[in-house]
Amino acid sequence: MQEHGYISGDPWAVCDRCGVKVRFSTTRKDGDKPGLRVCKRCWDPRHPQRDVRSFVENTAVQDARPQPDAVDSTAVITADDL
Repeated sequence: MQEHGYISGDPWAVCDRCGVKVRFSTTRKDGDKPGLRVCKRCWDPRHPQRDVRSFVENTAVQDARPQPDAVDSTAVITADDL
């Protein structure tokens, strides 16, 4: 990039990712790695999955009952039992 002289209140900065010398007003804070100042070409937006909030899911079984006793599956049922 060519240097274009003095601009009041807009110093030169170096992109933390690619090392290109740009005006500070054209840099942005990087979305994925906080603390980096990068040029427009190197800027990545913050990934939306990073903003997902968790919630407590109600996993309790409503109207729960104790487990029944074991059933004897070897017993023979006849018509007289009914």
